[in-house]
Amino acid sequence: MNRSSDKLSRWAGMLCFAGVVAKSVLEAVSGNVIFSSWHLGSLGTPIAACHAGGILGALCLWLFLDLKAKSRTTKSRAIERWSAAVSQTSRSILNDIGAFGN
Repeated sequence: MNRSSDKLSRWAGMLCFAGVVAKSVLEAVSGNVIFSSWHLGSLGTPIAACHAGGILGALCLWLFLDLKAKSRTTKSRAIERWSAAVSQTSRSILNDIGAFGN
């Protein structure tokens, strides 16, 4: 998951998320769903706390993907260091046995 390097996009995303969180908190506190009259047809009775559950789920997914990306970066750095160490050791051994004709 890549973060946008554009500051405007990042701030717009944070502002939208903050708006959804504020709406969900207001709904959970009041017990009424905001914009419930906009629901088309017979969808049933909206449950105010469900929006807070959606936010919690989104935060858990974001945390999981962020940790997974950091783990992948850490693993690739460890592999690079290990590969360099093995390469250096191999060269050293080959030099010691005279494989390069020195």
